[in-house]
Amino acid sequence: MSTAPARPLPAPLGYTRRGTVYKIARTAQAAQLTGAVEEHLDIEVSRLNALQAAVWPAAMSGDLRALVVAARIIEARCRPYVVVATVPAST
Repeated sequence: MSTAPARPLPAPLGYTRRGTVYKIARTAQAAQLTGAVEEHLDIEVSRLNALQAAVWPAAMSGDLRALVVAARIIEARCRPYVVVATVPAST
């Protein structure tokens, strides 16, 4: 498989280096991806809020099954935001 030879950028773009264009494109891609991830997280949090609201009264009245479900929902809400730190095992 051969690669195409590098071509100079068109002068009307106003860029003299391909690296500059690459950096601009990567920055734009990252911004779009960040927006999509934030939108997805907002949707998931809304769903988890609805689920928790449904079981919360029973959990607060002492229903053990509802307590377990509520705890799992809270854990699920926290998962995307948790940064796992590696801690060396004590000897």
